[in-house]
Amino acid sequence: MKIRGLWVAVVGLFAVLPSVVAAQQVTPTKAVVEAAEPQTLRAKNNFTFRITVDPAPQRYNEGWIEAWFECEPSSSGDLFASDMGDQFCKVPARPVKPHDGLATYDMILPITEKMVPGKWKLTQIDITQDKPHIIPFSGVAAFNIAPLHPIKLIDIQHPRSVEAGQSFTIKITVGDYPKDAYEDCAVWLGIRLTPAPHKQATDEEIKPDQRSYEFSSRFYPDTPGGRVEGEVTYTGGVVGSGDRLFGCRYPRPDGDRKFEFDLLPSKGLVTPTSAEVTVTRPQGDLLKIAAAKIQVQLKELKAALASNSETVNGPVAAVARKNIDQALAALDDTQSSFHKLAVTPKQTVREQVFFDDIRTAYKDSLAKLGKNSRLSGPDPSLGPDHLIATSGHLRPHADLAALIKDVLSPFEQNELAYVTVANAEKLVFDLVVKSYPQDAEVCYFRKGHSCCLNPDNTNTTIPSLTYAIWYVQFQMKGFAMKEVKHDPFRESNHVIEVIFH
Repeated sequence: MKIRGLWVAVVGLFAVLPSVVAAQQVTPTKAVVEAAEPQTLRAKNNFTFRITVDPAPQRYNEGWIEAWFECEPSSSGDLFASDMGDQFCKVPARPVKPHDGLATYDMILPITEKMVPGKWKLTQIDITQDKPHIIPFSGVAAFNIAPLHPIKLIDIQHPRSVEAGQSFTIKITVGDYPKDAYEDCAVWLGIRLTPAPHKQATDEEIKPDQRSYEFSSRFYPDTPGGRVEGEVTYTGGVVGSGDRLFGCRYPRPDGDRKFEFDLLPSKGLVTPTSAEVTVTRPQGDLLKIAAAKIQVQLKELKAALASNSETVNGPVAAVARKNIDQALAALDDTQSSFHKLAVTPKQTVREQVFFDDIRTAYKDSLAKLGKNSRLSGPDPSLGPDHLIATSGHLRPHADLAALIKDVLSPFEQNELAYVTVANAEKLVFDLVVKSYPQDAEVCYFRKGHSCCLNPDNTNTTIPSLTYAIWYVQFQMKGFAMKEVKHDPFRESNHVIEVIFH
């Protein structure tokens, strides 16, 4: 019985062995590729090819056989409109399911508009399930994608000269619309002009049955005369998408796209050389009343700063801050009332510059107080030539004198500014700038602002500057730059002269 049982077991073991061996996974180690001779294809075509692997796969029923193609782009390729860029130079064929014991597979690569024109060939085959295994192969699978035929630019009709302020038309004529152009991808023609006109022509979609397209534009009447450079532009996109960056391939316009013409100054244009921004009588009266109030405040402030009594007037910095805060509030009220009395809203910019310049002086004074915030009034026990800081360190009386001067300065400027503008009855003045030798470049600016280059070199006039404190820079080749401050409230003769040595 024991021998019989042993024999039955051995027979059973041999019966199981073939199924165990059959269940082992088999991975192909090589492949042969067959395809038709290289052919020229375009979008919506299919490229078919056959691969035979060896050995036939086993236990890859949950995997895929993949084939990858790469391109050699054509130098005369058409264009692809996409926010992703023209990056479609490596694509996979449709993957196929491996079957146990099956060695030959027919595969298809759909040709799409996204694929770059040029030569394409099979570069990689792999079989994958949990991870890919590259299969070396022999044979060739290759094809060409031809670029779309271009749109010929036949003619650009444009005027030889255009007067600024007058409308003009540019006419573009194109050749036959390419028959291989994709139906769902459109091309828009446009015109780019430098300098850019005030009225820019809108782009036109090229239609298969239309050859000529017109673009109308117009420059501002005050555009300076000169040479205008033009260029025909083009973009592509899906028809009706409203988004020309949406991906599709379109034909390239072919031909000379550049042109030029002269822009002539407007004959009827009269350009003001200066601007008188008038201050009305009610506005002048308002400024004179505000100046009188500042005079009173300035007198009281001087007395408070000169006092040694800390119990009544407090430290110098505290007294100064309180008065500057009051002055800034009064400045805001005066500006608001001044604006309401304006005859024309065109004054607004000039008003803002005038009042901002005064406001800046007060803020600069506050900033200096911040740096000297530890200073208090003079301590009588130390004598008239010293003052004490809260830290206990002694500082000379000259520090307090400079601080008081910085505090009083914006009040004095404010009063003088109000009186000057009220008497002048205008918000602007002309500044004459001279240099020796002449022909220096001039730029001018207010504190905290960039320098504005004057169009004319010395000797010349900078017209219609708003009443404010200005800084003027003079530049001449071979000499160091010179900078001069002009305070129109204290200098009634608005002339600056510099000498280059």
